[in-house]
Amino acid sequence: MRNVKNIKLDDTRQVTLQELRVKDVRRLMSEAKALEDLDIKILLTERFDELTPLLGDCLQLPTGETLDDLSFSEINLIKTGFIEVNDAFLDLMGLANLLRTPSETLTAPVAD
Repeated sequence: MRNVKNIKLDDTRQVTLQELRVKDVRRLMSEAKALEDLDIKILLTERFDELTPLLGDCLQLPTGETLDDLSFSEINLIKTGFIEVNDAFLDLMGLANLLRTPSETLTAPVAD
């Protein structure tokens, strides 16, 4: 069964995230090659805006909305949820720590 997470943006809007399947990853990797031979890691980190339309049912935004309509805090909620539902895939790709914010992985003291 796929991991699913519903993220409530406000009283009337929500985002649904579904875990990537093997066929989704294969399609993404194929599309990444068509996008200037991009590595999937670059697509997931540096060019995420080009990835989201490729996610199909893995990312369901509120009706009629695109990422451009969302605030940065809402996008951060989606990023956090994406990491949560796709933790196994990200771990296999060696991306689990790359996509987390420094506060989640930082162990050294912070300088003044």
